[in-house]
Amino acid sequence: MSFFSRALLLLVLLSLPWSLAACGAGLVSGAVASNGGNGNGGAPPTLSLPTQAFPLSPSPQALARTVVIANAAISTGAVLQVLLRVPGPNLPDGRPSYIATASQTAPVLLSGQGASTVVGFDLATAAIVAVTTASADVAAQIAVLADGREVAPPLPVTLLAQPTVRLLDGAPVFVSPLGGQLMRLACRDLRSLDEGGLAVSVTTADATGLQPTVTRPCLRPSFAVHDPDRDPPLLLGERLVTAEVPGNTFAGAAMFFVDDAIAGRSLPVEGAYYQPDVEVALPAQGSTRGGTKLTLIGRALLPLVPGRSPGEPDFDALSIQLRKGDRIVTPEGGPHALVSPRHHYHRRRCRKSGASRQCGVTGLSRQTGQGDRAVPARPGH
Repeated sequence: MSFFSRALLLLVLLSLPWSLAACGAGLVSGAVASNGGNGNGGAPPTLSLPTQAFPLSPSPQALARTVVIANAAISTGAVLQVLLRVPGPNLPDGRPSYIATASQTAPVLLSGQGASTVVGFDLATAAIVAVTTASADVAAQIAVLADGREVAPPLPVTLLAQPTVRLLDGAPVFVSPLGGQLMRLACRDLRSLDEGGLAVSVTTADATGLQPTVTRPCLRPSFAVHDPDRDPPLLLGERLVTAEVPGNTFAGAAMFFVDDAIAGRSLPVEGAYYQPDVEVALPAQGSTRGGTKLTLIGRALLPLVPGRSPGEPDFDALSIQLRKGDRIVTPEGGPHALVSPRHHYHRRRCRKSGASRQCGVTGLSRQTGQGDRAVPARPGH
């Protein structure tokens, strides 16, 4: 072999490892990029959140969340998963275990600019609440997967306890159907610092009958100053929240709940009722022997029959008492004495008059007399 040939062979051999190394580096870089690699000088991918706290019971109107993956570029065709996991004790071989895992709904690639990627999702915590508790904070972690592989180490998060609400003035609380009455709620585990993060809502039967219930917002929710000398006591950790209740066209039960922008939706509280509002009872006097026909004029005089479409007034739930001074008399024969057995006749005689409802009712009580007036009892009693 000539000197020229040997020199050429040596040059080829010396250049071969560098060519193979360059080729291998290209293969590795392509694999990492396709699995969410990095583009920031080799810095490892990391997760970050606007706040490392999620509500255990999020409001249905505030489910949307985002997580940012730094130093990673996720392919638009990748299958995304966002997981909330509650860690348990490590397995004997050192691998992590989880008490509960909740797959977040609707994960979507929102943007990918430079070395960061933003993934959106809707909160879903039911799988965690089912095996832990909603009454205390839960330590958890969030993880993002692309095509089944975690794109970065999981990030610790706190799942905030569900707020609780009770009626400060105790049950039952009767609410005017005219609206504007102030409802006072004793709330625990609220995280918002001012009323800008609060919403109070009331749920009643649906007057249209198209669905079982309907929920409406209360007006002007706010944190109120509690006066220990005049108000019922607050329990440890409770705050006083007030809101104006909207009006209603029928009597019946009402449930209240609070939405906190940070802690989520509270459990509902029962024990409140829209009460009938009687404006006029005619005639102003009646026979002590009974049999006097009374006409009550007012608003929301009757509750609704559950499950009817549209909502039908429930005459069977009507109870009327007669009051004179401090004495209250319920007619003999139970709550149907003033209506049954001729309630069908009186249903036909019940008619709307503008915003009022006029009902003809036959009184059977022997305690009626001059100065007596008909008074509606509590709904359902």
